[in-house]
Amino acid sequence: MKTAGLNALLDNTFGSGCYVGLIRDDGYTDLGASGDTLASHANWQEGDEYTGNRPAFTTAPAASGSITNSASVASFAIDDTETMKGFFVCTAASGASGTLHLNALFESGDVDVVSGNTLEVTVTITAS
Repeated sequence: MKTAGLNALLDNTFGSGCYVGLIRDDGYTDLGASGDTLASHANWQEGDEYTGNRPAFTTAPAASGSITNSASVASFAIDDTETMKGFFVCTAASGASGTLHLNALFESGDVDVVSGNTLEVTVTITAS
């Protein structure tokens, strides 16, 4: 696929209507199988130790086969103590009825959070 096609694919899939969620360490064994859904993912649990809904995945237009929210990171106002392992991108601001697009561990490793913290998550998705 050509870069212009990759950019179009990323923009059409992630350019609007997507949200970022957190994966906590409780019950985590791995990122799961390709058949996992937002409603069914036995190997990890969503971290819900923050206020409000999942923040929007707000991106700049894709370029060079990548799309990112680096100009508008996903911010989570933490309201409890937990260890977060990673994140996921989906099509639902809350609940389990949307599409689970992807999940990943944090590049820097686990992140310990406590009430009053703000966890900011930058996601970059690259297609090739």
